[in-house]
Amino acid sequence: MAHGNESSEKRSRWLRRAAYWGGRLFQILGLLLLWWILLIFPTAKDIRVLLYGGVAVAAAVFYLGWLVIRWAMKTA
Repeated sequence: MAHGNESSEKRSRWLRRAAYWGGRLFQILGLLLLWWILLIFPTAKDIRVLLYGGVAVAAAVFYLGWLVIRWAMKTA
């Protein structure tokens, strides 16, 4: 019976670790997306909707990563 519990604990630990690093990856992706959008779009004055939409998407990706990390740390 102890072997099943250890296997479940290892699986849970692996899931938390994968969620944590996946969340970090989303945060990095969100920051890179924000950097790219701010680098490209300030020169284009006619497409402000794309600028604001892109910033919103970058913020959402970063926030999703933050939520995943927070969940992984809470379940630890």
